[in-house]
Formats: sequence, C-alpha cells, structure tokens
Amino acid sequence: MIAVESADRFGSSWDWGTVPEWVTAAFTGMALIAVLAAVSQLRIHNRQLHRELENQYLQRFWGLWDARPEKFKRTDRIKHAGSVWIRDYLTLSNDQVELRELGRVTDGTWNFWARDIASFCFDYPELAEEARKNYAALRGLLSDPQIKRAISDRSVKVYDPLKWSRFERWRQGLLG
Repeated sequence: MIAVESADRFGSSWDWGTVPEWVTAAFTGMALIAVLAAVSQLRIHNRQLHRELENQYLQRFWGLWDARPEKFKRTDRIKHAGSVWIRDYLTLSNDQVELRELGRVTDGTWNFWARDIASFCFDYPELAEEARKNYAALRGLLSDPQIKRAISDRSVKVYDPLKWSRFERWRQGLLG
C-alpha cells in the first residue's frame, strides 16, 4: 500500500494491485530460463576446467611415454623395478587416480585412464608389485577384482575411487 501511495504522490496513475497474471507468469518464466542458463554455463565452465587439467596430464604422459627406456618398447621383462622412469610413471598414474578421487577427472577419461594404467602394470608384474607396495591410490585400482576383466571387456565396470552420486557428477560436469 505504501508503494501505491508514494506513486500517486508523483502523479502516476498505475495501480500496482492490478498487474495481470500473465505478466507475473512471463517474468517468472524468464527468471527460470535465466537460472537454467546460469546453471548450464557453470557446468560448461566446470567441464572445460576438467578437460584442461586432463589435457595437461595427457601431455605429461606422452612426454614420459616418449622418453621410456628401450626395455618397455620390447616385450622384455623389467630388470630394475626402481628406475627413475618407473617411479615417474607410477607417480603420474598415482596422481591420476588421486585426481579422480577428488572429482577432477571426467567419467569418460577415467574409464580410459584406469584401463590403460592397469593394463600397463599387469603387462609388467614387477611394475604392479612396485605400485601396490609404494603407491596408495594405485593399490585400490590394481586390487579391484574386476580390473583384469575390465581391461579386455569395456562393458565391465572399472574401479572408481570417486564416490559421488550420479547427480553430483552431472552437476560438476563429469558425466559424458
């Protein structure tokens, strides 16, 4: 009532009590569209941040992969499990598992990374042994009873250290 009285004092003839319902509905609809657009933009932004981080780790992997010793390019067994390259590879892999646990890696990328990490470690049992012994995050991945099947069968669900609900993963831009 105060708003109507003060508006009348300045010569306005608008009656604020007679705003048509369709105007209220239209503004409510526009507000809802604005909120949905903001949520969509936030998800897109989060997804882009995840992709940038994943790309940094991919660059780090390829740099390490290109510098791998000859014995990893052949099918020979690893002679010395404590080499610098092995430590660097296992540290990178451990970091990747920890990033997933923190919710910084998308579902699709994690499915790819987990299978590749496990596959490489199982190709070289000495590497898997070193990983289980000295890298806590890798221990969970390599101890999963389904992981060996998941390497060859993409329909098998792979170990996932991220314990978020599907909705939370969607909200954070991790799905897809």
